Amino acid sequence: LSQGGMQALSGDGSGRMKLWDVPSGRQIKVFTGHDRNVRTVAFSPDGQMALSGAFDKTLRLWNLRTKRWSQTWTGHAGQVNSVAFGPYGKIALSGSADRTLILWDSRNGTVIRTFTGHSKDVMSVAVSPNGRYALSGSMDSTIKLWDLR
Repeated sequence: LSQGGMQALSGDGSGRMKLWDVPSGRQIKVFTGHDRNVRTVAFSPDGQMALSGAFDKTLRLWNLRTKRWSQTWTGHAGQVNSVAFGPYGKIALSGSADRTLILWDSRNGTVIRTFTGHSKDVMSVAVSPNGRYALSGSMDSTIKLWDLR
């Protein structure tokens, strides 16, 4: 859900991300660009951008105002299972079947740092409200706390 709860994002098995109007339940826009299943989606804190991750091992940054994708990010060796923005939208975090987390500069899509330590797929990621820490959950039955600095 967006910050105000008025919009929602979803992904589907055809590589599409969809933007929804919550009060009416109407679909606003379909975004195409991934080759395979969209596994995860997230709104930027200001609601102007969205990030999607998919089976095709890529992340795509979408401009919700223009309704177009602006960047494709590559760096994972496996499907992308989870994405999250930092509190100010300048960073993003992704978790993958390759057992890694990648911290991204969301302004240009460059890798800031790769985190390793899980022995199975990373299924969920979250960034703390101050942007300093992250949590990841894995199929290895662990939750890890990471210092993003």
